[in-house]
Amino acid sequence: MTTPRPRPTAPRRALYGLGIAALSLLLVEGVVRLVVPTRALQFQWEQPDGLLALTEELHAQVPPEVQREFMDGPYPWRVRTNAQGLREDAEIPAAIPLGERRILAVGDSWIYGWSVDQGHTIPDLLEGLLPQRLGVERVQVVNGGVPYASTLDMLLRWRELRATLDLDGVLLGTSHNTMQLHLQRDRRALAHAPSLGAPPSPVRSYMLLRRLLARWTRPASGHPSTEGPGPAIRDMMREDMARLVSEIQAEGLDLWFLQMPATLDQPAPLKRTWAPFVPALRSLGVPMAGHSLEQRSCWGYEDLGHPSAAGAAALAAVAAELIATGATQATIDAQPSCDGLPAGASSAQGASDGG
Repeated sequence: MTTPRPRPTAPRRALYGLGIAALSLLLVEGVVRLVVPTRALQFQWEQPDGLLALTEELHAQVPPEVQREFMDGPYPWRVRTNAQGLREDAEIPAAIPLGERRILAVGDSWIYGWSVDQGHTIPDLLEGLLPQRLGVERVQVVNGGVPYASTLDMLLRWRELRATLDLDGVLLGTSHNTMQLHLQRDRRALAHAPSLGAPPSPVRSYMLLRRLLARWTRPASGHPSTEGPGPAIRDMMREDMARLVSEIQAEGLDLWFLQMPATLDQPAPLKRTWAPFVPALRSLGVPMAGHSLEQRSCWGYEDLGHPSAAGAAALAAVAAELIATGATQATIDAQPSCDGLPAGASSAQGASDGG
């Protein structure tokens, strides 16, 4: 007669379960390590040569002397930054050369030129459009854009660059991001501020999970384009922009504001709506214009949250008219059509890590 095998005790069953779970985790970790490179799981500010750095206070900055190439679908876009942390091919002297006008462009990844190749950003294109319009030999438009920049970052960026560069005027772009403003509002005490409590780790499966959950755990890339920021955030944006404008005007500099939409799939009526801080800017006498980028060709191949080369050209054309005439548009423009502009990465149908 066979003696029945004793059933495992509860502690032993728990050990079996833990062993199986550990083996499963090791298997997942091994597969992730084989399939997914570390860079794909890191945020921009965690990459040694990333396009964004965050201070301890979560202020967005552009790292100096970066050279990288990215792809928007099949289209490459190259980035170079100088020693001043500007997306420029050369250093910018403090004094303005004789016969030149200098304008500082301040904004987020749209002014910076995310998904747009070096030399084809809005500031670059304005340098080609403005000299004849302004009747000067050369116009330098300094790219002071910062990926992920909030209105607070724009204010700090202006102060940083004004302290080192002589300027004739400032072009303000729309901020699409509210990361620092969310953190201010909620007064979060974070042990690992840049990733909202989820620091990097050598465990690749953890990094993958962190990346997958990022859109729900991090408000870093702005607000939903179909809803817009809440009342508290709108108040902060208005306060930041009003302070920025007042400081620029106190310096006696020319000032313009360029309105931009948020994403390709943003409803058309919302694309044509001025940003929440526009009434405050209007009351301060800031000339403004905008482009709604309503054609598919205005947007990147895969990156549907940033303009293509054609979209950047359309925005630059509107900005050039604004700077040359100083005339405020009554409504946001839909012209020129991006379909008639250099396509770059725009012609194919199609998001990326910037903001």
